[in-house]
Amino acid sequence: MPTFTMPHVITVPVLGAPSCGGVTLLTVNLSDFAHESDAGLADAYERNLAACIRARRDGFVLCLRPTADRPAVIDMGQHMAADALSGAEAHRVLVVDPYSADGDDLRDAPVSAAVGVAA
Repeated sequence: MPTFTMPHVITVPVLGAPSCGGVTLLTVNLSDFAHESDAGLADAYERNLAACIRARRDGFVLCLRPTADRPAVIDMGQHMAADALSGAEAHRVLVVDPYSADGDDLRDAPVSAAVGVAA
């Protein structure tokens, strides 16, 4: 898996809701971005990719939760998210609305404090 250097950190704990700067983020089901036309796509990967593209286009952030031996990945590209969803990493994938209740973009918030990762 490629390593990414991000200009911000959204803490994505293994257990509990994702947060950034102490503000809980809204997670969204990727199926919310499915269209009827997706039924004609070749396979699950193509359907996941189409939904990930729509989610990113609509301003959502694609994330992987951390595990005991792997860090969180924040604001993944849609191909990386579709790859994860199609493989063993699917349980780590989150689609996050990065805006607070006040409309602030949480990606501009101060870097979140690190959280422990459940083993």
